[in-house]
Amino acid sequence: MKRYLRLTSILLAFFIILPLSSCFDPNYDWDLPERDPVILPPIFDLPEVTQAIETAPPVITETPEEGLILRLSDDGTHYIAAGCRDKNIESLTIPNKYNDLYVTEIADYAFAGMKKLRYISIPDSILHVGYKAFEGCTSLAYVENLNVLYLGNTKNQFRVAVGFKNQTDRINISNATVVIADGAFEKCNKVTQIYLSSRMRTIGDYAFRGCTALESFEFGNSVSYIGESAFASCSKLSKIEIPDSVKEIGASAFEGCTALRQASTGNGVKVIESNTFAACTTLEQISIGAAVNHIKEMAFFGCKSLRDISLPAVIQHVSASAFLDCLALKYEIYKGGKYLSGGDSDYFLLYEVPDREITTLPLHPDTAVVAYGLFGSLEKLSTILIEENYGSGKNIRVANNCIYRLHDYNTVVMGMNHSRPYASSGELVIGDYAFYGCDLSAMERLGRSVAEIGDYAFAYSRGADSIRFFSEVRSIGEGAFMNCHSLQSIYFSGTKVERIGDRAFYGSALSGELSLPTGLKKLGASAFEGCTKLENVILSDTLVEVGNRAFADCTSLRGVQICPSTVSVGVDMMVNTSAGIYYTGDFESWLKVANRDAMKALAPYTVYCRDGSVSYN
Repeated sequence: MKRYLRLTSILLAFFIILPLSSCFDPNYDWDLPERDPVILPPIFDLPEVTQAIETAPPVITETPEEGLILRLSDDGTHYIAAGCRDKNIESLTIPNKYNDLYVTEIADYAFAGMKKLRYISIPDSILHVGYKAFEGCTSLAYVENLNVLYLGNTKNQFRVAVGFKNQTDRINISNATVVIADGAFEKCNKVTQIYLSSRMRTIGDYAFRGCTALESFEFGNSVSYIGESAFASCSKLSKIEIPDSVKEIGASAFEGCTALRQASTGNGVKVIESNTFAACTTLEQISIGAAVNHIKEMAFFGCKSLRDISLPAVIQHVSASAFLDCLALKYEIYKGGKYLSGGDSDYFLLYEVPDREITTLPLHPDTAVVAYGLFGSLEKLSTILIEENYGSGKNIRVANNCIYRLHDYNTVVMGMNHSRPYASSGELVIGDYAFYGCDLSAMERLGRSVAEIGDYAFAYSRGADSIRFFSEVRSIGEGAFMNCHSLQSIYFSGTKVERIGDRAFYGSALSGELSLPTGLKKLGASAFEGCTKLENVILSDTLVEVGNRAFADCTSLRGVQICPSTVSVGVDMMVNTSAGIYYTGDFESWLKVANRDAMKALAPYTVYCRDGSVSYN
């Protein structure tokens, strides 16, 4: 009871001091929609944030504000304006910087429903304004010019284009505008022409989705980001030329542009995201930029008219579903496999094997890339090989039914059913997506020389009910065993594992008790989220940081043991569980653990320390 009263006094004192020390509240228990429910951003521990606020350099503001909620980005590089504690304030200023980091985003729905808000100052640091961030702000005074509505600051009142006043056939965006907010011109179905600012950097998610009359669009040379579904369902858009200034194109950006015939991705883009050009049924030709190294799932799904495509030599990963239902695609065929050209070879990418009953698959010696997930559906395939040059092709090598990089025989870049990776001298690295969707019945044959397991290396695989990590494994990548629904147990026989990546075992069938290995320092976000049969977890005595939602939705979880080495626990670490927290240190040590009070939706819960317990309500 004394511990409980002491904690209550500390919190009460903090909330009395807070209004005097700062108007920012990075620890407010916000509840905002998230596009990706798997990873939630961190929120700092209350005492540490209070200290940081007191020592931070002063922020110059244009108008008084109350209760602005700032949260740190997932990678810790910037802040996001996520909402406001006081929903009745009339004026609000977002700072340019906070704790020496720029505030660069406004979250989805951040200020939605604030009916009394009349003025908001958006700093020059803001590069992204979330979906419906100001929905329901009925008193907010926008700056209007040529039928377009803007928000900004005293120096640039046109900085962010947030929408339109009335349906129109032409949109002229101010030359001072840098950002188009998410969904700003969504379903403006009369607009046929749009003129961008020459300073434009960000075209937000859903910005022009459903503009069904839009016929052409000029990006200019300053745009660096094209958002998710930004032009989805623009059914009259016929041509897209993306400039080299664009570094990122969001998923589904041009999905359903059924009149699109020509497109180019520019030379600044490295990843073509999932569904980017899906259902562009009249797309005949696309120029893939020289920097593209990854084409994700369903990127060109349903492009029934697409004929010519040439892939750059730098490509490393292509999903087996990327060109699904591209019926007119020009390809070369070699002994049962379909190939697309790239680099200086007509057999650059093996992307499809039509015969699902195939047992032996020879690869063309010029093959550079095999689409990941390709072997997952070929249940009778028992042998892959390169017939010429004694198993070495131009860019890859095949040994024991695994594909290796030609100049690094210790890196497996693709495996298959019942794989037996060949390990030459040195350490074996299982590359990204290497056994994606495959049968892991012979997983134990990987051997003790495996040192690193890449991102999504065994994701969506089947056939293995247990995995043994041998003494040399140091790193388990992001999503490495994600959604392996047959995987019931894992064993760590060594002490070298230092990192388990985000979503590493997300959605697997792990059950019973899980002991993480000594030597582990970082456990990624959502690492074991959705493991509904997991009952108890013992965190290692070397673990420093536990990611957000690490054990969220583990509905059978009853207890998690945390050691004093852990200095930060993730937000929502055990949300939607009935687990107790067993802390092997004393109460004073527990009070120093970052985010201990930020495990949203857990309360009431009890932490059992070595010298007593504390209850949170």
